[in-house]
Amino acid sequence: MRVAGDRFEDLLLVDLLSSDATGTWWICREGEVTRGLWLPSSPREMPDVPHPAVLPILRRVDHQGQPGVVYGVGAGLSLHDVLRKSRVDRGTARRWASTLASVLHAAHTHGVVHGAFSGRRIRVVGNDLLVWGFGGGPDPLVPDPGGTGTPSPASDVHAWGALVYELVTGVAPFPLDPEQRAAHAATGAHQPVGMVCPELPRSVAVTLYAALSPAPSSRPALPVVFDEPWPDTDATSRPASPPTIVAFDRSLSESENPSLQGPSPVARLAPPPAPTTPRKPAEPSAHPSTEAEPDLFPPVWLPRLAAAATASAVLLAVLLVLAVSFGLV
Repeated sequence: MRVAGDRFEDLLLVDLLSSDATGTWWICREGEVTRGLWLPSSPREMPDVPHPAVLPILRRVDHQGQPGVVYGVGAGLSLHDVLRKSRVDRGTARRWASTLASVLHAAHTHGVVHGAFSGRRIRVVGNDLLVWGFGGGPDPLVPDPGGTGTPSPASDVHAWGALVYELVTGVAPFPLDPEQRAAHAATGAHQPVGMVCPELPRSVAVTLYAALSPAPSSRPALPVVFDEPWPDTDATSRPASPPTIVAFDRSLSESENPSLQGPSPVARLAPPPAPTTPRKPAEPSAHPSTEAEPDLFPPVWLPRLAAAATASAVLLAVLLVLAVSFGLV
């Protein structure tokens, strides 16, 4: 088990960002430059996909029989973490959904299937997305091939639909527990997005419902183009500001496997300041005599006055007893 401070060829491992059954994702240093290093759990070809929203592969490495892939961008939050901490406005959700559909379409055109497409394989850099990890499947949470066999483009479409569902609703379509999620996904049982977000265009609801179908042949072909705007709600109209990495909290992990714990970046999501409305000056009362007098003893002082009165009474009683004892009264 590698730890921070180890070397992988000429790379210095700095922080373990995520770990799951398919491999580990490291932040590392190459001289003075920050890199990302993906170490798959089993030897797989990690193909590159020519698309501006794909995290570029710089080179492939091998250290003591362990293959690895070096990426040009090391830091950044995963989309999984962003959605776990905040909502995005509908304009951003619509743009990201179209971008991700375009990425998968480009991959499928070149004969590449992602296989493990999820928010954990997407980095958020500013307001843009970078997808990585092609060829990392199969994803056991997709009903086909269910963790065995070879994933297909339809498998990616199902994973895309689940991710876009979460973008627009704020919740996943299936339970978070992996075993329950796989069972629900296999039956397609979920609450349609048209019921959760009736304000969305009907075309969005139809597309996502088809994408989450347990039957691969029923899923839509990519790319999907969303022509109509997606209206915001109170929950999405004022999203938090773009996330910024401020620390690595080792108590959190992107891993779904409790035995594989690693640090996960923590986002500081500062909401925009609430609008302030200037107070209107109070108008003078027509009956000054009926105006309330200022409260000379606000509630915070009442307990203190009561305690002082009690102490005074006890002191007087003690003095009285002493006076009687010495025959002064």
